[in-house]
Amino acid sequence: MLLRFDRFEFDSERAELRGPDGEVVRLRPKALAMLSVLVASAGRTLSKQELTQAVWPNIHVGEDSLFQCIREIRAALGDNDRQLIRLVSGRGYLFEAEVVRASEASNASATPNPSDAAKSAAGRRHRTPGARANSPGLRQHAKRHKHVSRSAA
Repeated sequence: MLLRFDRFEFDSERAELRGPDGEVVRLRPKALAMLSVLVASAGRTLSKQELTQAVWPNIHVGEDSLFQCIREIRAALGDNDRQLIRLVSGRGYLFEAEVVRASEASNASATPNPSDAAKSAAGRRHRTPGARANSPGLRQHAKRHKHVSRSAA
């Protein structure tokens, strides 16, 4: 699914972030997985624990790993003023950008609700064939790409 926010497009099917010029913005896999979680939950504050569990399921990682991913995403988005990804003191992180599905963005008669797009994206994230519902993020990304490479061969 193609989601648009600010000047960017996030393609959850291809696990790609594209910038204003349409070029792919390079992110490490964990940062990309975290961006996916943030975009899918736009408008909702996610605790540090929620983010670490989504990106590193069943693995204990320190907060430094979380901070490094947030820093990398902010740099990729040019979010120097921390307006897209806000730290909500004592609660977690909030993705503030309005997120719309590409099909809704092109439909002039519809006024999309960003929280509906996020809920829809979150629901579809767990329906990838072969993906386990309790292991979002990188495992699904890896499975999706293994599946794609097998069918492309």
